Amino acid sequence: ILIDIYASESAVLRARDAAGRPDAAQHEAAARTFVNDAAQRIQAAATNALAAMADGDTLRTLLAALRRVLKATPINTIALRRTLADATVARDRYIVS
Repeated sequence: ILIDIYASESAVLRARDAAGRPDAAQHEAAARTFVNDAAQRIQAAATNALAAMADGDTLRTLLAALRRVLKATPINTIALRRTLADATVARDRYIVS
């Protein structure tokens, strides 16, 4: 969970630093895609951790609290990934450096 949080922060900061550059849109798309995927991994890992620590009503209460904390609205990563793939093909190299 902590690694995904750290990597997400790094991706967002890198995209913010790219603002104003010609490849800023690709940096933003990559960061948004990564953060979306990381949020799903974090939710799964937290759910598994809670299931290992509690059961019954306690587990249900903890899972309800987890859902309130991790209210992440999924985004259309398919479109973002297509945008990144198209930019990679057009440049004939990796798009972010």
